[in-house]
Amino acid sequence: MTYIGETMKAMAWKPPAEFNMPPGKPDWSTHLPAAWVHLPDVFAGAE
Repeated sequence: MTYIGETMKAMAWKPPAEFNMPPGKPDWSTHLPAAWVHLPDVFAGAE
C-alpha cells in the first residue's frame, strides 16, 4: 500500500472538498454497539 501513497504524493493529489477522510484516531473497539447487546454470543465457547 505504501506505493499508492507515494504515487499520489508524487502526483500532488489533493482530495476534493466532499471527500470523506477517515478518522485521525479510529475506534478499534470490538465491543458490540449498545443496541446489539441483546443478541446471543454465537462465539461463546467456540474454542
